[in-house]
Amino acid sequence: MVPLYAVTIVLYGLAAISLGYLTGGDAEIIDFRNGLPYFGTFNGEYMHQEDGTLFGHSWTLGIEEKFYIIWPLIMVLLWKNRLLAGIALVSCLLVLTWIGRNPELLIRGYAGLSFGAALAVAASQSKGLADWLRSRSAIWMPLAGIAIAYADSLVSPHPYLWNVLISFFAAGLIGSLWLGEKRWLNRALSLPPLAAAGRLTYAIYLTHVLAMNVVVLALSKLNIALPWLALFVICYCASVAVAIVLHRVIEKPMIEAGRNIVKRSAPPVTVPA
Repeated sequence: MVPLYAVTIVLYGLAAISLGYLTGGDAEIIDFRNGLPYFGTFNGEYMHQEDGTLFGHSWTLGIEEKFYIIWPLIMVLLWKNRLLAGIALVSCLLVLTWIGRNPELLIRGYAGLSFGAALAVAASQSKGLADWLRSRSAIWMPLAGIAIAYADSLVSPHPYLWNVLISFFAAGLIGSLWLGEKRWLNRALSLPPLAAAGRLTYAIYLTHVLAMNVVVLALSKLNIALPWLALFVICYCASVAVAIVLHRVIEKPMIEAGRNIVKRSAPPVTVPA
């Protein structure tokens, strides 16, 4: 994750310099420079909204990194006292949200991660909940909830309410897919093209804004005007193409290197006769 993220920051920096050169101004360079201390340290969720817009979508990674530290610590140190663990988790999330300039983003980010983690713990402790998630009917309620919340977000937009509800139902959907087997949605998501696209999602997420800027700038330089649907298809294909290169050159080799390190450092397992 970190090596690909570092390479992506370099690519966005080069893009900011290139845009400054092509447009004859330094607005993109200043914007990137102001945001670099934040997203360079996984703190993009705390920077000013007008800074670092070229790579501003990396704010979600800052939330994820902090949650990945807080949650395991609470699980290890306080899990014997469930009430104390819950209080500690909520307190940490409230503090992290309170000190931010964009609380609606923090609420959306931490809510989604918290719902998923809480459901995983609850399902591991409750056989009834786990059995329900495995049932065929369990998949329909989350799907309906996501659809209704999304429709409401179009009719009556809110900074975070509908996002939180979508995250809540999405946690149930993911839990149902994880525990359930041989469902139509499981089979559909397991199709080779979708599975291959799933392996590229992190690289696509990091570089899609960069790819879109390059495509739009190239078309404007060529004086080509396209309808939004054609522009969407071209930008999406460009994002996937960039992601494939980064996945094969950086992400996949780093994942394999990490697995080899874990294998070498893991203690030998003795199996009794």
